Amino acid sequence: MKRLLRRSSSHKTTCILVRLVAGLTFTAAFANCALTQTQSRPNVGALLQRLPSADDTERGVIMDELDKIKAPGEIVPVVLTALDQVDPREAWKLLDVLARFPGAADPATLVRLARRTSPAFPETLRPQLVALGDPARKELLNAIDIACRTWQPPSENSETLPDDGSLGLQQESQRIERFLDWAGSALAATGSAGLDDLDRLLQSHNACHQRAAQDGLADAASRGDKETQTRVLRVIRKALSDPDTGVQQAAVLTLNMMIGSNQFSLSADMQPALFAILKTNPHTDARFAAFSILGTGSSDTRKRAANIALHDSDEAIRDRAESLLNLQP
Repeated sequence: MKRLLRRSSSHKTTCILVRLVAGLTFTAAFANCALTQTQSRPNVGALLQRLPSADDTERGVIMDELDKIKAPGEIVPVVLTALDQVDPREAWKLLDVLARFPGAADPATLVRLARRTSPAFPETLRPQLVALGDPARKELLNAIDIACRTWQPPSENSETLPDDGSLGLQQESQRIERFLDWAGSALAATGSAGLDDLDRLLQSHNACHQRAAQDGLADAASRGDKETQTRVLRVIRKALSDPDTGVQQAAVLTLNMMIGSNQFSLSADMQPALFAILKTNPHTDARFAAFSILGTGSSDTRKRAANIALHDSDEAIRDRAESLLNLQP
């Protein structure tokens, strides 16, 4: 009986030892696996820090590492922070990372980047911004308002680059204008609500807002479908007859861009307003644009416009009118 008890006790002890060893082995294996996973998981911050200065080969390696991480919550916030600090010339590399997570970007960050990169906007910036929809449209409008606080019309801005080599007022104004053009075009790409915004900007009696609307409407007309083109032409037609000469100026400059693209031609219903602008608008560039547009019409239209322009206060317009009349059969 004692021998059986000793044998049973020995068996229990052996079983306990076997289970203990097995448990320790499993724990060690699990810990080693977890450590391996931790060590192999890419460091997002470190990778994104290297990305802007990476050449094509290293960039490919970094993008492969980032592709291993499927959670946008780990990557997108870091990318957005980096976009506020990156060299504008290298921003496209970070935008390529952001493109992997459609709809996750912050429109305010993308608009700030656009202001910093002007006039060399990354090609993928506008599509990513426009894809965000209404929040992007509101950010664009806000950015236009901010840019207009320091914008000066080109004719009033003749200051050249200072001796110390810093950015002169003229270059800064040109940079702002390029941003306004880009923002207007981006607004046009946001759809119907964006076109409504451009209509309001064109007739806002604010020269800077009108400047932003011009490229946006011209771009919408050149890229849009027939319905969009008809809508833009309706906006322009209404603005050409606006009692505010600044609104007239913005409308005729927009129409001149549209006709200059060879996608649109002068319509008879716009001619009365164009002749009125040529005769009475105080802005030289508005009268010059009206004359240029009327010059694309019939022989009688061209001749009538040239006879009016012969008496213009601007020498360049008079010279062009004389040249046109000399070419008449």
